[in-house]
Amino acid sequence: MPLEIVQRADGTLGTKLPDSMLGAFGEAKAVEAFELSCESGKVEQVLAADPGSTYMLDADIEAAPQYPWFQVNNMGLERPLFFKGEGTHHVRLVVDDDIATVFVDDVALNARFCNKQGQGVALTVTDGTLKCANATIASL
Repeated sequence: MPLEIVQRADGTLGTKLPDSMLGAFGEAKAVEAFELSCESGKVEQVLAADPGSTYMLDADIEAAPQYPWFQVNNMGLERPLFFKGEGTHHVRLVVDDDIATVFVDDVALNARFCNKQGQGVALTVTDGTLKCANATIASL
């Protein structure tokens, strides 16, 4: 996945998907804005049942509370996301078969699926609230 390095206002560096790649995806389908809330347990909203093997999800997400990354069983993982209080974050998920890159604001996180457990795209909330607006899904 090619990434473009961008300079933030404070001089530090961030990442984004190159503009030339955005045009490769087909016409984006809008997802109606929604809110998920669950005081105890988990709730999810399916955004697309089968978007194909290569797709891009764009959304503005507001989540509360924003719990820290648990230090038990993190197996050396790092969390390069630093949320300062509540607020809206732009999230872009790009999936290419078994590789996923999620951009949260201008931080990119990558993962590879070893055993995909389905084809759908969903957002899940555990013990909190999530608001999703301006969401679109575009397939390649």
